[in-house]
Amino acid sequence: MKKALLTMLSASLVCAAAATVFAACGEAKTYKVTYEGGGTAVTGTAPVEGEHAKDDKFTLKENTFTNEGYEFDGWTYGGNTYEAGAQFTMPEADVTFTAKWLELFTVTYAWDGAEKPAGAAESAALPEATEVADGKAYTLPTLAAADNYTFTGWKIGATAEVKAGGSSYTVTGDVTLTAMFVREGYYSVIYSLGDHAAADATVPTQEDTQKDAEVILAGAPAAAEGWKFAGWEVKQGESDVTVADGKFAMPEGNVTITAKWERVYAVQFLASEDATEGVSVNYVKTDKLGEGENYPVNIKNTDGFTVKEWAVKGNTSVKATADTVIETLFGSEDATLSLYPVSYHLEIGAKDHTNGYPGLEAAWNTTIQKGEKIELKGTMTSKGAENYQTVFAYLWSGETISGLFRMDNWILDLGNVGAGADLSVAEKWATIGKNPDIVWEDFKGIIANCELTITLNWVSDSQMNLEMKAVNGAKSATMSFAIAPANGQQFAENYKFGLNSESSYAEITELKKHTHNYGNDDICTVEGCNQINPVHTAHNWVKGVCSICNNICAHTTVTDSSCSVCGATLVNSSLTVDNTNWWSSGQSSDKNVTIAAGETYVFTMQYSNYAAAEWAGAIFAVRENNAVTYEIRYIDGWTPSAPAGKTLNGSVEGTNMVHNTHDNATLPESRLQVLVSLNAEGKMRIICNKYAKEDVNMENVLATRIMEITGLNVSGTVQFGISNADGSAFESNTVNVVKATYSA
Repeated sequence: MKKALLTMLSASLVCAAAATVFAACGEAKTYKVTYEGGGTAVTGTAPVEGEHAKDDKFTLKENTFTNEGYEFDGWTYGGNTYEAGAQFTMPEADVTFTAKWLELFTVTYAWDGAEKPAGAAESAALPEATEVADGKAYTLPTLAAADNYTFTGWKIGATAEVKAGGSSYTVTGDVTLTAMFVREGYYSVIYSLGDHAAADATVPTQEDTQKDAEVILAGAPAAAEGWKFAGWEVKQGESDVTVADGKFAMPEGNVTITAKWERVYAVQFLASEDATEGVSVNYVKTDKLGEGENYPVNIKNTDGFTVKEWAVKGNTSVKATADTVIETLFGSEDATLSLYPVSYHLEIGAKDHTNGYPGLEAAWNTTIQKGEKIELKGTMTSKGAENYQTVFAYLWSGETISGLFRMDNWILDLGNVGAGADLSVAEKWATIGKNPDIVWEDFKGIIANCELTITLNWVSDSQMNLEMKAVNGAKSATMSFAIAPANGQQFAENYKFGLNSESSYAEITELKKHTHNYGNDDICTVEGCNQINPVHTAHNWVKGVCSICNNICAHTTVTDSSCSVCGATLVNSSLTVDNTNWWSSGQSSDKNVTIAAGETYVFTMQYSNYAAAEWAGAIFAVRENNAVTYEIRYIDGWTPSAPAGKTLNGSVEGTNMVHNTHDNATLPESRLQVLVSLNAEGKMRIICNKYAKEDVNMENVLATRIMEITGLNVSGTVQFGISNADGSAFESNTVNVVKATYSA
């Protein structure tokens, strides 16, 4: 009894363990077999196969699908292809077999010529066209030849390849096989155009030729787009046939002649942005150029400049003057090549310095648009004896002169042009800045034989800057002009900018012109420019100064003595100044503020009067321990000086803030804002901005002067004071003062 129970228990355990293999104890699990057509264009009913258990063997069904233009080539499963009727072992999973199809190509037969050739036997007939699956080997038929002729085989398509009858040929596309016969004692000459002839190109033909007979090669066939015919390759079997002067002697054997092709590249020559106005390419090449081939390009320029040297981007420079042929080596792809000038040659004035006062006659001019910058570099010489031996710069609006700017000591002519005239400014105004402490006699010596740089920068709707700089060894002199619309007027759409000279000779060898392209940081991205975008959307305040444009925070939004714009803690006060002692009034204790390390002061003043005195203007004084260390006058390009007995013991650096001592009528229309900061190392930074009177919030800076004084004694008392000079006055004799401190 116990033995019977053990037998029954063992059987139950075996049955349970096999549950994953058997659907029920003793019954095998089966899997599905399906067939699919393998494409949307396939028609027909799928074969039906029953289910099979793992390791069952069964025969794959014959194909019952139809796919027009294709031939069935077996069933695919798991990356393998199986023939219909093949044995298949069932895996432990459902199986789907997908039909594999090969495209059918048409093989067509033709005579070599419009009619049956003499070499074909009378009984010979072309086989009917047939369809052969892609990649399948096909046995070529054989044709009977006429007496004294031999059937050499079938020429494959447009190639020069001939395959013998009875040989195997693998079909890879629609093809025409041409029957080839040759007379005994003669040999065939077969041309092939290869892969890069034009679609309508005609394959040359040549009659069968006897050994040693002269064969003249056919002319060049038409090329496909992007290719160039490079000659014929002539072979007899695997051996090259010698060709001379476009002909060869027929060897003892059939000859194949195959076209050779070279890739060619579309090339256009265009003037680059660097070429600027006054330089143009008078020929644009739109046809093809072979790789490595040189092509002559004629370059022409206008507006008085001669280009001494050109370059093509990506290639070495090439020397050429106007209308000289340039040969350039090209790369390996289609391209638009940009020509740009490397150096220029422009003469202004006479070498003997006898040209005299030029009036409104310009030796050279170009057009400038808003947002553009022009820079000219060269050399200038003069006799040195005349009062005015300098370069003239002009601005014209249409045919109207808008300004004449002279690189000499005191003169600025605007509107009515005349030598040395102090003029009212009806259309435009400009202010002059020049080097501190450069007297006229020294200035003449500097420009007598100098390196010259002239820059015109049209910054914005309301600002245009012109700078004329001369460098002679260790000495230099700069005249700078800030140009802006006056009296509610606007700039014209564009201006002509021109140059001439008076009793001097200038040779310009470099011209640069570009349009400002501002990046995300509001700085011009053109190499070497660094112009700040005057209309950047938001100031970046760093201790009361915009790091982008040097604008000074006006602290117009204040809450609980804190500026909500720049984050400063503010204390407001004022200084009362008068007009009594213009040379030393900045030293008076009631005109000064004491500034400690880490503090910033902002002074704002509005001119109410500016007399004709040439030396009038604001005076700033820097004091250490109650003694004046610096006196900086807002006159003649910011001359730093000190009262008698005092010594300058620091440095004044920065760009010129220009000021025109002749244009006295403009100061009542302007206001000044001065920011002064002092750090723990004793460096004082002074930023002075000039604004229009109506610019109440002081957003549009017309001119800026930045000065840094180092070496101040911060352990003692450092003061900064303001007064106004003789003949001028501030509105209500008041300077508004804001003390600003910052947490960081």
